[in-house]
Amino acid sequence: MTVLTGVLSAALAALLVWAAAEKLRARREFSATLTAIRLPSWLSAAGVYLVPIAELVVAAGLIVVPGQAWPRIGVFVLGLVFAAAGVLALRTGESVRCSCLGVTHDGRLGARQILLLPAWIVAAGWLQQWPGQWEWRTGLQYLAALVVAVAAVRGVQVARLAQAAAGYRAATTEATVELASIVDVRGTR
Repeated sequence: MTVLTGVLSAALAALLVWAAAEKLRARREFSATLTAIRLPSWLSAAGVYLVPIAELVVAAGLIVVPGQAWPRIGVFVLGLVFAAAGVLALRTGESVRCSCLGVTHDGRLGARQILLLPAWIVAAGWLQQWPGQWEWRTGLQYLAALVVAVAAVRGVQVARLAQAAAGYRAATTEATVELASIVDVRGTR
């Protein structure tokens, strides 16, 4: 059970770190999502920061202090919050863009978040029944490795996007030069 608990804790923490980083990076888009589900403006303004901070704190707790109950309670509460956001999105009657995993994620907020609630509950229950047994010092090392891994995955994505952008720039420059030569040739005739 220890290996499964470690894998589950790492997977949940990685997901929460990724989601938090994306929400903080794209605050405007996340704010638009919160506004679209018709949260009061004060709650939307606070939620832009509170949700990702909660995700980061819970992720750190899962890895650093696995024997304490509050990270598992945090997983359960975040699952409820995500499901509630899905319910609110469905109540609008409109398609609400989900920027929960970043602006490059083309998801919609709604039924999926509600359907995932049992998974959040099962994960929290599993970790309650079989909590991790490692010490906080070991947990800090695990957390550092997890953050580096998430950053590496993001770095690969950024490198791919930069490479694609360079290709687009080269194609655009080539087309512009070709168009200019055609215009120049026609203009001299």
